[in-house]
Amino acid sequence: EGESYKFRIASENAYGTSDFTEASDWFTVKHPEFHNTNYQEQVSKVRLYKNQPNIYHGSVETKYIVCEELGRGGFGVVCRLIEKTSGRTWAGKFIPKAAQRQEAVQHEIDTMSELQHARLLYLHEAIFSRTDTVLVLEFIAGGDLFDKYVDSNYSVTERTLSSTVRQVCEGLDFMHRKNYVHMDVKPENVMFVSTSGSDCKLIDFGLSQRLEQGRSFTANFGSLEYLSPEMVSKEPCGCSTDLWALGVLCHIMLTGLAPFGGEAVQQRFQAIRDCKFSFDSEMWAHVSDTAKDFIARLIVALPTQRMTAEQCLNHPWLNMSPREERFDVRLHPISLRQRIAESRRFRETVLPIGRLAHCGTCQDASNNDNSLS
Repeated sequence: EGESYKFRIASENAYGTSDFTEASDWFTVKHPEFHNTNYQEQVSKVRLYKNQPNIYHGSVETKYIVCEELGRGGFGVVCRLIEKTSGRTWAGKFIPKAAQRQEAVQHEIDTMSELQHARLLYLHEAIFSRTDTVLVLEFIAGGDLFDKYVDSNYSVTERTLSSTVRQVCEGLDFMHRKNYVHMDVKPENVMFVSTSGSDCKLIDFGLSQRLEQGRSFTANFGSLEYLSPEMVSKEPCGCSTDLWALGVLCHIMLTGLAPFGGEAVQQRFQAIRDCKFSFDSEMWAHVSDTAKDFIARLIVALPTQRMTAEQCLNHPWLNMSPREERFDVRLHPISLRQRIAESRRFRETVLPIGRLAHCGTCQDASNNDNSLS
């Protein structure tokens, strides 16, 4: 397979341009067989982080081979890239200039430039071409936390979930020390480096906010089930907002259900404000008291009373002994599998990192399905 071409050549210098030559014979250019790519082998095994990402103005093809499309969504297209100088594989998120708010694009670039950490998705380079802004991102080939749960080769237990949550807390602790709030902590934004390993990273910094002295911010949009009382009440948000969402994440992963329900959105908002939930139902029978205590210290109405990311890292649930077999019982709530199936319904991609095309840059509260306004 491939495309065939004939070529005619001319020369140009300071004295002028020559005539074109006669047409050449036919040449067939074969397309690389990207469909046979072993994506797990493309993941870099070396530390990638540096002080600042590169900024380049020009064509992405000058520096990278643009390979197959990995995902397409409302915020752009994600393709696999191969860096010409190093041969290293990256993920390129192409954001058409016609569809972007430049200040939002720059916000995400600035945010990721400040957040260089092993538990956060790494921005290698930002390329500004005539038609697109391209974010050249660390290439990771595992799925998100939901994908991991339905992988038959992966045993999801309190121990494995605890290991994942610990890594998320390490990323959040770094962000919070840098005065950044993620603002969209959820299973879909926890992505694994490979399908076989347990290393994971926080992704999607499109909603992240920087805390500045003398300035507070409120959030009028977000993922509905993870909204905190201060978000639905339009009160100032902060680092503790991320910890509430982390508590909800743990609740969902352990039981398959969100802690606060309601048939109508406003009913759910009121349930979140009231912050009344318990561990009395049968769905908690298989969950350890240590895990319940961890969640109970995060899903707290008053932000000042929630654990910090640093305190989470010192909690017993994130420091369990390898000899405690009670943490090794496999988790399998049916309701969680139904939730995962629904979340994947409209987001099929070649590789999970392709879902970045559905999120991140250019998110606008006024157009968000979960707007609180």
